[in-house]
Amino acid sequence: MVNFWRGNAPAARPAAAQVKSPSIQPKQASGPAVKAQAAPGNAKPANTAAIQTWVGDDIVIEVQSGNLAGAYRAWKAVTSKALPRLSDMTGPESKAALDDMMMMMKKDDDYLVVAQSPNYIRTLERDLRGTLLTEIKVPTADAMRQVYDTCIETKKPVYVRYVSELSKQSVYWEALILPLAAEDNGRPIFALNLVSLIDNKAAILQAVFDRSPVGMIVAAPTISENGQIDDGQILSINNRAKEMLRLSQSQRQIQTIRQLGPWFRDGTEWTRIGMSTIENGRTKIRYRNDTAKDFEVTIETFSRFVLFSIVELAPTTAAKPAAAAASA
Repeated sequence: MVNFWRGNAPAARPAAAQVKSPSIQPKQASGPAVKAQAAPGNAKPANTAAIQTWVGDDIVIEVQSGNLAGAYRAWKAVTSKALPRLSDMTGPESKAALDDMMMMMKKDDDYLVVAQSPNYIRTLERDLRGTLLTEIKVPTADAMRQVYDTCIETKKPVYVRYVSELSKQSVYWEALILPLAAEDNGRPIFALNLVSLIDNKAAILQAVFDRSPVGMIVAAPTISENGQIDDGQILSINNRAKEMLRLSQSQRQIQTIRQLGPWFRDGTEWTRIGMSTIENGRTKIRYRNDTAKDFEVTIETFSRFVLFSIVELAPTTAAKPAAAAASA
């Protein structure tokens, strides 16, 4: 049996309560809406903490999605004659972008979602068709209303990046807002919102995990009847942990908790110094490697996983428990 601790393994902690995603509420009565001032020419709505915006030639420079870039080129090509209608945006360059879109129709000082692509419905896990923008209670809603106003009143596209709370997993988006007409008179009525995902939560968390200055190892453990961790499958090891364990030098493949024994149990790689402590359900153990570097390993269980967090100690910090252990 693999036993890294004296006594029982850290007790499993209850799963965190789920945070409800922003809900769509019925429209509430309110005072007169403050209408965004349309900016002439290539002016754009002001950037806020919620969104960033670009217009004019900056769109070509900033846009990341090839589908959005193609839609922008298609819109510009048609606009040389008249403001496009939706039927003008179904050509080969722009058709792919329509897979993730939402069509907004201006209604007084608000906007009504009149169309939403099936793929975008699946991504958001909600159908917003028939919903007023003011009924979507997310921080970006008011900022996006100003973007739609600018787009329609200047008859020019606006490119935006924003953090969305509409989706549980998809976080960072880019969007191209295109003004469209309903008739040949060229008067803009619709704002076509073409979206593309830049990063989802999993990608962001993985990037944070990989770049953390703390060594981290995540595993799915098997727990014995007496509460000990017998073994388990390692799910992920970040770069800092590999560096601390010198895995890149030895080219060892660590796949199970049992294989961490040379560092955390056997003393063949690291030597345990001092006594282990338990704080708030987390077991803390200190080790020293063969180059006299000291580390503190914190072991905690959460939900169905166990997390090993490894911190390299400064010499002055590590000397105290070592001296105490020597005098004991």
